[in-house]
Amino acid sequence: MSAIRHFYTLADLEKVHIEGLLTQADWLRGHRTLEELRGRAVICLYLAPSLRTRVSMELAARQLGAYVVTLTPGHGVWKLAFDTGQPMRGAEAEHIIEAVGVLGRYGDLLAVRAFPERQSWERDAKDPVLRAVMEHSPVPVLNLESTRYHPCQAAADILTIRRDAAGEPQGPVVLTWTDHPKALPVAVPSSFAIGITRMGWDLVVTHPEGYELPADVLETCRRFAHESGSAFAVTHDRTQALRGARYVYAKSWGRLDRYGDEQREIAERRERGLERWIVDEQAMALTNEARFLHCLPVRAGVVVSEGVLRGPRSLVLEQAENRLHIQKAILMDLLSDG
Repeated sequence: MSAIRHFYTLADLEKVHIEGLLTQADWLRGHRTLEELRGRAVICLYLAPSLRTRVSMELAARQLGAYVVTLTPGHGVWKLAFDTGQPMRGAEAEHIIEAVGVLGRYGDLLAVRAFPERQSWERDAKDPVLRAVMEHSPVPVLNLESTRYHPCQAAADILTIRRDAAGEPQGPVVLTWTDHPKALPVAVPSSFAIGITRMGWDLVVTHPEGYELPADVLETCRRFAHESGSAFAVTHDRTQALRGARYVYAKSWGRLDRYGDEQREIAERRERGLERWIVDEQAMALTNEARFLHCLPVRAGVVVSEGVLRGPRSLVLEQAENRLHIQKAILMDLLSDG
């Protein structure tokens, strides 16, 4: 069985564990019809919309021989309540405690996707939905993106870089903040930063003032970098950060000190002229022929120029494909009897 019960964040895994998943994913790339999970049932619970995650997850389970049941609460399934200690007088007909208890008796693994409410960072920082599911589930839980983390995406990103570099990247990886019409969650950039530093690769995070990632994420990255002897830096100087970069990961995220006040934050972005944080040809020219990465979906012309996004140095489609392969490896890891 796996060394971990739930797949919640890459911070829970040792580097050797991640490397094992990457190796397994590469092998699974060429095997689309297997019986390793024959007779197993994977139940996917989507509390947030999805395209790549839903399709790649269902195909991953089916290609391993498992049954798949996909549920979207509020659409043919009872809406779920999460708070305790108060009467359920709202639209929610069932509580997550009983729902997870039942689903855990039907299936062998629960895969859950839940976005933040974005009303209070103090509340969302506790990742209440995923933690409630993990607490009450009798079977392993796979995080398909929560308020805090998106470990499957980060694992696919690492796999993409490792395959492109034929090993470790020969030069720094840069995670750059970008503009966006919305204040987005921190799950993807947090998980990417944790994953890269866990692998012992050099990482530079660059963003405008005020857009710091959560303090505990930064502390985890510093610890991993110290343990491996790699470099980790955070800077507001994007020009300097991009110089010599081999991989550029673009992602927008919202300010934690403006959490729940998106209108104010977006207005401040316009006042500060943060549209200039787009990853375009001029930005990429500063790098050492860097490859471009983004988790998708992406707003062309806002986050990244069309030329960079669809140009020869873009790896976005490889990243998306690798979601399928790494999730097969994760499912086998969590459900293997060996």
